[in-house]
Amino acid sequence: MKRILVDYMLRLSYYDTAMKLAESNNLQDLVDIDVFHEAKKVIDALQKKEVAPALAWCAENKSKLKKSKQSMAIGVVLLSNSIEPIEH
Repeated sequence: MKRILVDYMLRLSYYDTAMKLAESNNLQDLVDIDVFHEAKKVIDALQKKEVAPALAWCAENKSKLKKSKQSMAIGVVLLSNSIEPIEH
């Protein structure tokens, strides 16, 4: 049950609380805290209109994206192109 709670907190961006709960119950190996932490970095950067971390993530996970048939890289590039004119 606590593992589900940790996962739920991670999905809601309560990273510190989720990490403390995972550590206090020895659940670190059972939850993907690193995955959520990496996602948080990308999300934070996108909110600041910085696309480089998202593009780097897409490049690092290219094979996984191909398997899941996602076109996140295309979306990030389109977002990047739409942000540039706004900045100038």
